[in-house]
Amino acid sequence: MRKMDLWLILSVVTVAAVAVVLTMGSSDDSYAEGGSCGEQLTWDYDGNGKLTITGFGSMDE
Repeated sequence: MRKMDLWLILSVVTVAAVAVVLTMGSSDDSYAEGGSCGEQLTWDYDGNGKLTITGFGSMDE
């Protein structure tokens, strides 16, 4: 019975550690939130997947 208890505890700890590592990797907030993309063009990204480009003129490549 002792070996089974130890195996169960180690399994739970391993699953918890993997879950922590996976959630840490998914919180990447390093994206840019806005900037310019031409002389008179600006862009904004709101983090919900919405990209807004405003202004006029040629866009930089």
